[in-house]
Amino acid sequence: MTLLPLSSICFPLSDFAKRFKDRFDGQAIDLLTALDPEVGIGFMQDNLTGQPFISDLFEAPPQPTTQSEHLRQLQERLFSRYVLNESFEVEVTEADLKTLNVDEQIELPPSWYIHGELFSKPIEQSLHETNDTWRFVLNTTISGSSAYFLGRFCQGHPELFQLVQQLCSWEQTQYTDDILAEVVHLPTAPLRAGNVVARPTLRPVEIPYLTPPSVVNNQTISLADIAISVNDAESVILIHKKTGKRIRPRHSSAHNSLFGDEVYQFLMAVQASETPTMAWSWGHLIVCHSCLD
Repeated sequence: MTLLPLSSICFPLSDFAKRFKDRFDGQAIDLLTALDPEVGIGFMQDNLTGQPFISDLFEAPPQPTTQSEHLRQLQERLFSRYVLNESFEVEVTEADLKTLNVDEQIELPPSWYIHGELFSKPIEQSLHETNDTWRFVLNTTISGSSAYFLGRFCQGHPELFQLVQQLCSWEQTQYTDDILAEVVHLPTAPLRAGNVVARPTLRPVEIPYLTPPSVVNNQTISLADIAISVNDAESVILIHKKTGKRIRPRHSSAHNSLFGDEVYQFLMAVQASETPTMAWSWGHLIVCHSCLD
């Protein structure tokens, strides 16, 4: 399978990686030191300091301003096909895909999910002659472990809990030299965040942050036990100082990390950087054609 990178790693993390390399070069620095805005570099650069009345509002990260010219041409060609055929269904052919001239590919993680909706559609509305009336609508997202969605439902469903635990155990076998550690944190916002983040113990190793762990002490990794380094590709790597192994943070919850503080957002951004979200986008056409949104 070949996938095109429609978007880059989230801006705060890529910006952090560049600032980290400029300040510390190839060194590994304690996580808490690096994230301290006074003695380190901090995670998020505060662009709202001089605007006290709006400092509590979220600032949208900058969007990528460039994309492949071949991809832009494909978007316009498919939109023209949609307009000329006067149909809400546009068929993408193999010839269309060959025009993309792929230079860069995304390597899929061992475990990933596709999020969408399954519904029944009348045969006469389809471009294809088929007796299969079921359709799957992709809701933009293809990303990492499905435990992200399923974790919150494991509390009251023993069979699902067992399956998700097996999934998490299998994921660890795909990274034999690394540690997959579950981030345990109860955010202060929104008020009902506990309904989203509450879940049973899914992984044997945890990173507790302002919340008690659910595993024994020798299976926990404190923030003080973590160092940060940035490699030549400007990827942020977390290192377990006691063993020297790479730590891959995992958070089996759909909670929006923008409601958390910088440490929490940083850990979630590192997790997201390993499984970049993949999706179809109409690019610049969305601005002029609301029907595509």
